[in-house]
Amino acid sequence: MRSLILTIACLIFCLSTNPAQAKQKLDLQEFKKITIVKDGRMKPMETYAKNLLLRFSGKTSIERRPAVEWLAELIFQPEQTYDLKVFLINNPEVLEAIGVEPDAHRKYSFNELKLGMEKLIDYASTAMTKEEKDRTNLEKEFLRVFFNFHAMVQVMNSTLVTKKHEDFKVSEQTRNMLQLESKENSLFNILIKANEIGSLLESLDTRNSFELEGNELLGLSLNLYSWIENHNSYSSLFNDKESLSIFPVACKQGKSCSWLSSWDLILEENSGIESNLKSLEKISRAYISADQSSFDSEIKKFKQDVKSNLSKNQIRPPQTQVELFYNMLNPFLKAKLLYGFAFLAIMLSFVCFGKSLQLSSVILSTLGFLVHLLGIACRVIILNRPPVSNLFETFIFVAMISVMLGLALCLLDRQSKLGPLLSSVSGLVLLLISGKFAAEGDTMEVLIAVLNSNFWLSTHVICITIGYAGVFAAGLVGHYYLIKRLSSIDELENKRLVGIMLGILGFGLVFSFLGTMLGGIWADQSWGRFWGWDPKENGALLIVLWTSILFHARLSGMIKDIGLAIGAVLADAVVITSWFGINLLGVGLHSYGFTQGIAISLYSFYAIELIFIIIMLVLLNRKQITK
Repeated sequence: MRSLILTIACLIFCLSTNPAQAKQKLDLQEFKKITIVKDGRMKPMETYAKNLLLRFSGKTSIERRPAVEWLAELIFQPEQTYDLKVFLINNPEVLEAIGVEPDAHRKYSFNELKLGMEKLIDYASTAMTKEEKDRTNLEKEFLRVFFNFHAMVQVMNSTLVTKKHEDFKVSEQTRNMLQLESKENSLFNILIKANEIGSLLESLDTRNSFELEGNELLGLSLNLYSWIENHNSYSSLFNDKESLSIFPVACKQGKSCSWLSSWDLILEENSGIESNLKSLEKISRAYISADQSSFDSEIKKFKQDVKSNLSKNQIRPPQTQVELFYNMLNPFLKAKLLYGFAFLAIMLSFVCFGKSLQLSSVILSTLGFLVHLLGIACRVIILNRPPVSNLFETFIFVAMISVMLGLALCLLDRQSKLGPLLSSVSGLVLLLISGKFAAEGDTMEVLIAVLNSNFWLSTHVICITIGYAGVFAAGLVGHYYLIKRLSSIDELENKRLVGIMLGILGFGLVFSFLGTMLGGIWADQSWGRFWGWDPKENGALLIVLWTSILFHARLSGMIKDIGLAIGAVLADAVVITSWFGINLLGVGLHSYGFTQGIAISLYSFYAIELIFIIIMLVLLNRKQITK
């Protein structure tokens, strides 16, 4: 009963981790579902909002409001977001250089950065003239801040073409002449009348300066030209890639669509300009007037048009509902919390309430595993591919396999604390590390060409990653065994732990070897050679060789139980090196695996493992435990 109460308490905490939300004037459930294309992937607006806010501020909510509410304001009523502290700036030198007062929370608003924008553009422009490898950390920060500010401006401007402006205000006479709905108009309203304006202007006597001077039609035409030219100049200068691409056009049957923003529709004079921008105008108007019924109905009509366009061309629609469920569930945060409570329970079980807390740990780890598995399953459905293609996905997948191995030990030996300890530690630690690779935006990346093969992702990559998990888990068992030998003289338990270590190490060896062979076959098909001593290939081979050496040394009697455990601990270092350590070399055909900023963490890990081994050897030697 005690274990059940503890488990339920932890579960309630995990399910209540979503931040409280301030009341929004409109329900944005339909807005969340609008499909947008960013970085080559179709995704719901909610996902885009979270990734954009995470990129700007390091958070997925602002002032206790979800990102999608902030994004809706940014699109439809940007003036309401000008003073929100959105931009995270850690480097005080950037603030000093652009003349912005430092903030205790290191967060700054659009209005604050706008004051120093002229200087920021100068510094960013200088940094852009250099190769990325030659830029200092300060220059990289200047660029990051500038491009974030630039992205915000582009999102703000995404509905500008449908908003009424003084430049397009007309008299009653001109309104009647052009059959406009109102005297107050937007760029879009005037643009669709461009041919009529042109015809009327052609009828003017260009030799008569009095007829041209103050002519309203000529003024509208000049303003139209000026707006478009200004946008073209801005886009060519700063690479216009942050606009909201929500209009699918030029679809190719069964393949893809070109997705355009409102400005793209205008500049490319697309045939769907009037219907698409009319929809955007109605949605924008309904939001500003807080008309919930019109807002929802216009978005539904717009989404239906998009869906019909995709279906007509046999293009797989995005799994919007699944992705919204995935966002709502936030599975890896929930799993992380459950593993954390499971770890706390199993550690306390060494002190008090042993059986009850051990059972609680098993239950919490199992719940964490189920949520974890559900999260990965959602990603497979959303992306329509196997769940391992980038470093974030390898971490969550290795974590799942390691937890599964720990839970399997719980079933095989219900008395031992090793199973719940292995599952909770591996799940918690690996998911915590995965957060580093999720901090900069969307983790559901579009596959690069060399990885774009569901067959090889399902075989080679999955096998290699399971191999990582097996050898890594065996290393954790090695840690546990060495610590256990200091406090236990139970020979039967020690032998059981050695057997478990060998079993998991063998599991890792089999999958590492199989994955390496499959990788060679894939390399032969893709690059025309089975083996090329590429750094990533060498890393995979290193795992196979190291685990093979441990088995041979054990069978030949060169190492005993302690030697095997130390070898398993060192195997963790080998796995980490193969997994992402070799990325630091920056060479090889497996360039899709490269990442930055991991050197210090990697060297710290090596140092900690080395110190652990030295301390264990010293303590074991003092107790005269040498086998």
